Amino acid sequence: MNIFLDVELTDFCGDVLSVGMVSSCNKEFYAECDQPNICNWVSKNVIPKMTGVKVSQFQISKKISKYLSQFDSVTIICDWPDDIRAFTSMMTECSYLLISHNSLSFKIVDEIAMSDNENSHNALYDAKQLKYWFESNK
Repeated sequence: MNIFLDVELTDFCGDVLSVGMVSSCNKEFYAECDQPNICNWVSKNVIPKMTGVKVSQFQISKKISKYLSQFDSVTIICDWPDDIRAFTSMMTECSYLLISHNSLSFKIVDEIAMSDNENSHNALYDAKQLKYWFESNK
């Protein structure tokens, strides 16, 4: 199953603020984490798009594990290498994820033509845009 991932961070190469995922069969995941140290750009462009209840990074990891457990084989697709770094770093708090799947792989796609709009930088919205772009350009 392809899972399209977007992660919003506190800064360039920062900590996880929010995670959005959508599967090829349109099952969605979204979670937000409260972080104290956020750069100015993120304060202006990401924080206003966050509307959910903030939970700990550990709670997000557990929720991700539960979300992914519904799929036998998972390929995480993203458009930025740091999304993989942030995702795998966060998941070390819930390490059984990596051994509870028969297959877990990652794929980075580039040259994505997505334009900024009022919903950009919401992790779930961006994951949906990535899915749309990927499936439209096979």
